[in-house]
Amino acid sequence: MLEPDEPTQHSAKVRFLDLLGKREASDEFWDELSQRYRNYNHWAQDNLLQLSEKDIWMNWLLPDYPRELIEPVADELTLAFKERKGRTIPAAGAIEVLVDLKQRGYKLGLVSNSLSSLDIPQSLKAFGWKDFFDSVILSSAVKYRKPAPDIFWEATRSMNVDPAHCAYLGNRIS
Repeated sequence: MLEPDEPTQHSAKVRFLDLLGKREASDEFWDELSQRYRNYNHWAQDNLLQLSEKDIWMNWLLPDYPRELIEPVADELTLAFKERKGRTIPAAGAIEVLVDLKQRGYKLGLVSNSLSSLDIPQSLKAFGWKDFFDSVILSSAVKYRKPAPDIFWEATRSMNVDPAHCAYLGNRIS
């Protein structure tokens, strides 16, 4: 979950602007970018699809910027854009649940509707959780979003597990 954290938020905004070759941005710039993100997010949820980070930035969020500027840094832009809201922290008790499930012999997969190809892998490494998961499936990589069945089928295929023998535990009822 995201926790507001001034140093993380400030660093992310500076990094984001550096990637764009800008020193500063107006409140209107951030407001417009946030509105464009909401528009994309509604489209993605309505269609249960996830575009690549490059396509999101070039077609939805910063379509007026040169492609040659955006394309090579799209993944870093996505991470900085997320981090401008705060830092990722694990939910209380999460490590205990992961340890218990692994000790019981469960195969664990992580399925996320993440725009970023970087944030989940970085968080798993930072939390020391990488080895708990047999599979990590990100919508940014497979191009489908939950609750589309395709993203779950991809997880079961990657772990060589019959979907009938799987359970899904999520943070949202939908």
